[in-house]
Amino acid sequence: MSEFKQKEKYTGEWKGNTISFNREWSNHRFTDAECEALLKGHEIIIEATSNKTGKKFSVAGSLGEGFYEGKSFISFQPNFEKKIIPISFCGHVFSNKERKDLEDGKSLILTDLKSKKGTDFTASVTFDSTDGIDMSFDNLPNLEKTK
Repeated sequence: MSEFKQKEKYTGEWKGNTISFNREWSNHRFTDAECEALLKGHEIIIEATSNKTGKKFSVAGSLGEGFYEGKSFISFQPNFEKKIIPISFCGHVFSNKERKDLEDGKSLILTDLKSKKGTDFTASVTFDSTDGIDMSFDNLPNLEKTK
């Protein structure tokens, strides 16, 4: 029989009450800054790893009430319906400036993308809150590959 392992908790004030919540969600360990943002009621974006597939994904979420076996608890509640700019996309990690540009409706040309097979490629990407990230190969500048 496996031994029970206590999960790491973070404690703080949330909505006028002292609470403790799990410091980890889907293989993502919340930083102190993320925990404090959650306690303040902010929505955050994290990169997590699926327990089923092992694949990384980005998700927005905030603290909220959950239920398990008739008991309520406070925990990170993901919002899978919300379209977000992921932390990384096809191997490219977005900078804060790139995130801001995408949020402002600008198009970015990303030259360091990788396909599922590991092939390098270039594409233009945009973001909107309905469709999420959109990738296009139209009207790309003629970029010389350097080695």
